[in-house]
Amino acid sequence: VAVDETDMHGYLSAAGALESRLFPVFEFNPDNGGTWRERFSLEGNPEAEKDWSVSEFKFLDQNQEEAVASLAFTLMDWFVPDQRFRENFWDVTGKVDEQHLMPLQDFLAAADADIENRLPFVYIVDDEGVLRKILMTEKMMRELDRVTLKWKSLQELGGIHNSHALALLEAEREKIAAEFETKIQELKAAHEAEMSQAVQELSKDLISRIAAGLLSEGQSTPVTAEFPAAPAAAPGPAAEAETETAEPEPAVEEEEEESLSFDEPYIDTPLCTSCNDCINKNNMMFAYDDNKQAYIKDPSAGTFRQLVEAAEACPVHIIHPGKPQNPDEPGLEELIKRAEKFN
Repeated sequence: VAVDETDMHGYLSAAGALESRLFPVFEFNPDNGGTWRERFSLEGNPEAEKDWSVSEFKFLDQNQEEAVASLAFTLMDWFVPDQRFRENFWDVTGKVDEQHLMPLQDFLAAADADIENRLPFVYIVDDEGVLRKILMTEKMMRELDRVTLKWKSLQELGGIHNSHALALLEAEREKIAAEFETKIQELKAAHEAEMSQAVQELSKDLISRIAAGLLSEGQSTPVTAEFPAAPAAAPGPAAEAETETAEPEPAVEEEEEESLSFDEPYIDTPLCTSCNDCINKNNMMFAYDDNKQAYIKDPSAGTFRQLVEAAEACPVHIIHPGKPQNPDEPGLEELIKRAEKFN
């Protein structure tokens, strides 16, 4: 069937009125149910969830290169070609500074502060295929606001951007956020309490281990406190005789020197943290006692190097390598220097 120019113009005009929201379509069927959701529908409107439908627009830029822009088809785009409203529009292409112009779709979506001293425009293509920028009067902008408000009312009836649903959603979101924040604070408080308890228990454990270690050292290597001697009275004849006959006791001195010797390797066992480092190094040389605290079981079951390396690896530095038992072990000079800070 042939379609003449008049019919095509009418078809395009009707399609534009639909897409610009001037004459949207809707369906209301009371037989579908008892609620607006069941009875009312906006199906048939292009991109009904938006204020305006958006399409890609291809054109040649100033350099005659193809460009693409996403443009909304607003009420103004429908009014511009209509001769009846020509007096409400004027072409400002090349006549107004570009920094004062803003596409209508951006102007409508921007905040008040962003549109100060800005003029909204729409694009048209003239008879020669040149892209032009068109401004509209305040009267047309008021008409645009009126149509937009009525379209939003239809959207709400159709369940799109429903104000009641959005309010309930926001209230529920705030409730969930508050509950989540409360839960986070409870978890933080519980964690801090657990950490405080753990620190207290660890402090008590360390204090008891240090005390046990001091007691152990005091039993194995007693240290005698030295006090300044009291002024001696003038010696009498009996005292002089005792002085002449008294002889030193070298055995005690030798025994004290022997008790203070660091030649033999040893471990401050009460301070052991049971980390397994020395046991993993040589389980024949190192062993655990009944409290699972390390001691040197057999120093001859390994090398001096293993003793030094175990002392270096020990996290609490309680292994004392002493002096090497095998003078022929390789690298002793270096190992002895490494062992000095642990003896």
